Amino acid sequence: MLVKGNLSKKTITASQSNFSLKGMNVPSFTNKGESPVMVDGVLLAPGENFSVYAPGVILQNEIDIQFTDDTKTKMLFCHWVSVIENTASGSCTQN
Repeated sequence: MLVKGNLSKKTITASQSNFSLKGMNVPSFTNKGESPVMVDGVLLAPGENFSVYAPGVILQNEIDIQFTDDTKTKMLFCHWVSVIENTASGSCTQN
């Protein structure tokens, strides 16, 4: 089954205890700052990545994101696919 979607991106520059994954498919996080960051319990050093590989699953939960060094630059990129249409059935799931 094929679906139509859009690549989306969000830049996170502050800690968040309830970062929403609602509507995301296969999100990935890249630490582009200087501060290490904890993403749902996974510590990312600067330049490291964390991906959630669950194709076909649209996430609904929230996760914890905590930067661990307030004296350094905080920049975490989150990329994901937003499903906009299921081409097999024609149903639309706009996010």
